[in-house]
Amino acid sequence: MNASIAAVTTTEAQNFDTLKSQFASHGYVLSRARRVSDGRITFLVTRWETPIAFKTLDDVQVYLSLIVKPVAPATHHG
Repeated sequence: MNASIAAVTTTEAQNFDTLKSQFASHGYVLSRARRVSDGRITFLVTRWETPIAFKTLDDVQVYLSLIVKPVAPATHHG
């Protein structure tokens, strides 16, 4: 097994934990699994028992940005 594939750096672990919290605040579950055949990590975003698989945390971040819409500032009509 390639050590660079199997290794998870502290920064990657922190990024994963941060993303996991952000997804949780929107009703999603972020998890990861290591494939037995080659040791690669697959990231899963699940909501309503429907998982979506991603190869990288960057891909996960892009998906999060698509589901989190910025809240428009309230306008005061007076």
